[in-house]
Amino acid sequence: FHPRDLPLGLTQAVGHVRDAKTRLLLGFDGAAADGPLRTLRVRGESLDYRFGVGAHGDATTATMVFLDGGMLHARPEDYQLLDLDAWAPA
Repeated sequence: FHPRDLPLGLTQAVGHVRDAKTRLLLGFDGAAADGPLRTLRVRGESLDYRFGVGAHGDATTATMVFLDGGMLHARPEDYQLLDLDAWAPA
C-alpha cells in the first residue's frame, strides 16, 4: 500500500518494520537508528517521518507510530516502548 492510502483521522500503531527499512520503502534519506519510536504523518501529498511520537493527528491527517525499535540491535538504554496512557515513550 502507499502511505497516502491510509485512512484520515486515525492514529495506528504498527510493528515489524525497523527504521532503516521504513526509510528505504518511503524513499527517505537520513541516518537510521534502532531504539526510538517513530511517527509517519500523511496530510495530502505531504509525508512527514521522524523520531518521536508527538500529538495525535486530526481529521485531515493519517498517522502511524512505528513501534519496532529493533530490540535485537538497539542498545537497551536506547530502546523505547510506547506508554499508551501518557502517549509518550515509557
